[in-house]
Amino acid sequence: PKTVAKKGKEALRVEHVRRKNVLHDISFSVHEGEVLGFSGLIGSGRTELMRAIYGADTDVSGSVYVEGKKADISSPQMAVESGIALLTEDRKNLGAVLNFPIYQNITLASMDRFSANSIIDHKAERGRSQELFSMFNVKAPSIDTVTRSLSGGNQQKVVFAKAVCSGPKVLILDEPTRGVDVGAKAEIYKLVQDFASSGGAVVFI
Repeated sequence: PKTVAKKGKEALRVEHVRRKNVLHDISFSVHEGEVLGFSGLIGSGRTELMRAIYGADTDVSGSVYVEGKKADISSPQMAVESGIALLTEDRKNLGAVLNFPIYQNITLASMDRFSANSIIDHKAERGRSQELFSMFNVKAPSIDTVTRSLSGGNQQKVVFAKAVCSGPKVLILDEPTRGVDVGAKAEIYKLVQDFASSGGAVVFI
């Protein structure tokens, strides 16, 4: 179902991104409240473009601006610090640590929010995980459940929650409903719409 969110200020601007033999002068922008779609055949460069923006690949040129400020992104960590989160299309190998419990997967990319002087505040970590576990309606006995035991749709919700946990301004979703059943697919679409309606910007492959 389509919902209409108020379009706000520019959240992400990408200018002249290039990668030899892969990306050829790509520019676009996305605003708060907007879901911007990218589509194309396998091998067309969709995922490679998002990895370039996220700092996951080297030998990339071009500029990325978040909320009007140029972001120096040369690694995924720097992307997260700049306010960009990526939900990868390969959740089992790149999105989640399947042998970890749910709560550790949710906070995995945001540990600086729950630690000081290399000491983790486990109460705060578990509290935020429980909030997102409930918000994303993950069907599991508790946040201590091992992620591997979940269905594909619920694993994807955990990976989605991990992306949101970092407090991003921009959410990049690469095939977020791939390999999940129709019920989970509808729930994921609603989560996307809720994020945009709250003022976030979404890039959806």
